[in-house]
Amino acid sequence: MESQRGNPVWFLALTMGFVFGAIACGGGSNKSPTARLDAPTGLSATTTGAGELRLDWNVVAGATSYDLYMSTSPGVTKATGSLIAGVFPPHPLSGLANGTTYYFVATAIDTAGGTPESLASTEALGVPDTLGILHTTFGSGGVAVHDNAAGGGGLDIGVDIALDSSGRILVVGTADNGIDLDMVIWRYTSAGALDTTFNGQGWVVHDNAAGGVGNDYGRAIALDFSGRILVAGNGDGDPTAGTDLDMVIWRYSSGGTLDTTFDGRGWVVHDNAAGGGGYD
Repeated sequence: MESQRGNPVWFLALTMGFVFGAIACGGGSNKSPTARLDAPTGLSATTTGAGELRLDWNVVAGATSYDLYMSTSPGVTKATGSLIAGVFPPHPLSGLANGTTYYFVATAIDTAGGTPESLASTEALGVPDTLGILHTTFGSGGVAVHDNAAGGGGLDIGVDIALDSSGRILVVGTADNGIDLDMVIWRYTSAGALDTTFNGQGWVVHDNAAGGVGNDYGRAIALDFSGRILVAGNGDGDPTAGTDLDMVIWRYSSGGTLDTTFDGRGWVVHDNAAGGGGYD
């Protein structure tokens, strides 16, 4: 009876030992590999002067340094880019070619813990340039000038600027027609020449939006998602009094013609929004 009682105890001990051993062995064979560091985010390249860029990005938890990969072709990778190793944000670069586009990605490194290098960040680009110096290839010696848009031989004033999706330059302002001032939109190519595909000459003029035969002022310009041109400004609704400017919004097609689907004529006027009967 004693031996019969002992057998189950002995069997249980053997079974438990086997189970514990299996757990210990199994735990070692299923060990997870070390995780990668997160890829850096927010990579940017900012022009800081002639031949200079500043690279910046968000720090990564666990990283002890960072590697940058640089190329003059888009789609830079670790294999195709020139390595700039062991840097930290922000990182200045100098000796670059002005006007050349440089492309960058960044990776995070952990030299202390042995964690594998991160995947590459999203690509960023930068173009070093000579800040504050006129680009002589633009217009004439870096300047584009236009006179007498409204035919009056007087003032031509540009007050706001915008770029369209093709890089063309839009300027809005006012020009003298010999009697009063008209709203004007000019459009230039990226090289600084009047874009003659815009209204056949490179500019468009509008007068008497508010019906008072007085001044019309273009004060701000923007483009909508369809490339149509929106101008905000004022039109004189009462030139005899000289104190009643009304708010005006004009809308033009990308070709420089009034968009008559906008309020049936291409512009809308509003007066006396605040109730004082004067300027809007």
